[in-house]
Amino acid sequence: MEKLTEPKQIAQTVRRFNIAQYNQAEHTPFASGPLTQGIGRQVDRPAAHGLLAGHISNIPNFPPLPETMRLLETLTVNYPTIAPQDFLETSDTEFINNYKFMKEETSSSPSG
Repeated sequence: MEKLTEPKQIAQTVRRFNIAQYNQAEHTPFASGPLTQGIGRQVDRPAAHGLLAGHISNIPNFPPLPETMRLLETLTVNYPTIAPQDFLETSDTEFINNYKFMKEETSSSPSG
């Protein structure tokens, strides 16, 4: 592994990694091909409206994989919403005080 110390080298390397990272999904059904064309990049095409209305519209030339179909079916499920009065409100002081009680080495991620 090469050690980078020059700002220009660091910036170029970060740029290359970012391009690779942000384009990982390019060849997936949700980023290119018939599904993307049917839904539209702005989510403004008929298939998008169908998903939001709770059904999967016919998308020409799109034989989905089972995994893709399960994702699409999940998007059509009408989940219950939480009424605004059911939200708990926390003051800034309460929020800050909660952090004061945690040990610094306590992880906040599910991995522990």
